[in-house]
Amino acid sequence: MELDLEQQLMELSKREGLNPSIIERALLIAKKAHCSKKRATGEPFINHPLRVALRIASSNIKEKEPLIIIALLHDVLEEVEENYREPLEREIHVTFGKEIFERVLLLTREEGEDYFEYLDRVKKDKLAAIVKYFDVLDNLQSLPSNWSKEKIEKKLKEWKTALRVLGELREELE
Repeated sequence: MELDLEQQLMELSKREGLNPSIIERALLIAKKAHCSKKRATGEPFINHPLRVALRIASSNIKEKEPLIIIALLHDVLEEVEENYREPLEREIHVTFGKEIFERVLLLTREEGEDYFEYLDRVKKDKLAAIVKYFDVLDNLQSLPSNWSKEKIEKKLKEWKTALRVLGELREELE
């Protein structure tokens, strides 16, 4: 029987010698934030951060544990209702510390923020940039079939730029 994404991540994390309880805490927060959300593809939203975290866990990158935590949390602040954002920010800060919290904030694209300005902000931090790199890879491999040709072209342009810019930083950590 094939393991689900969550089981795969936990098993790989254990094999890598990472702390499973801290990863489980990040996963719990992500599951709570994304519980009833679906991606444009129709799949449960939680699958996306799980795949991003799995890509990192499977990579040659050395600093995996903080990256996996950031990957699991990278979309939670964008996806949460406004009245829950502040308590969620506090929970992330208290549970994982200032460094993880600041990277989750960096990866949170604010409503109306230009994508390339957002990318410039993210690329200033290596760990945030690495997570964004793997985030974009997953997005490229899960394009919704109902998107218009124009939207696909726009997203491909954004994501190809992101991969080029962020890929250079990724290579430095391997």
